[in-house]
Amino acid sequence: MIPRPEKIICVGLNYRQHILEMGRELPEHPTLFAKYATALIGARDVITLPEASACVDWEAELAIVSGPRRGG
Repeated sequence: MIPRPEKIICVGLNYRQHILEMGRELPEHPTLFAKYATALIGARDVITLPEASACVDWEAELAIVSGPRRGG
């Protein structure tokens, strides 16, 4: 577990089938973008939806942690 990640860099538009399902054209290169740590939850955390939400979509993510190990 990483309690307070400093930087979260994401890669999007890197899964061909999903891009085509969305009706988008395949990009020449994947897209890089950032996420705030507050936008993430753990694998078993409760999902709280705003009242205006009618449905939930899901994604699977792969995380790679880079850097020295702290503490111990």
